[in-house]
Amino acid sequence: MKKESSNIEVLIEKLRLKVSVREKLGDIDALAESIKREGLLNNLIVAETEDGGYEVICGGKRLIASSIAGFKKLPVRVIPSISMSNALKGELNDEDDKSAGRLS
Repeated sequence: MKKESSNIEVLIEKLRLKVSVREKLGDIDALAESIKREGLLNNLIVAETEDGGYEVICGGKRLIASSIAGFKKLPVRVIPSISMSNALKGELNDEDDKSAGRLS
């Protein structure tokens, strides 16, 4: 039986980065101001950990900026646990979408 994904709000303190392909964060303060003003437009993609926390698969920069902006909880999409190679693919696809102007 395949486990479905779900959308929930999670305390920032329960979120941690699983993988990141970014070498530079860019203008993180500008993103934090945008998130403070507009809210988070795209949920983070996370996988639940055995200890009840969540690993961020896609959205690490948004997590950091949201923390700077003072958010205590974030909307996330919880997906079934995935392999490290699939996590890297997700992070790379997120980066490709941003560089092509498809995500903010």
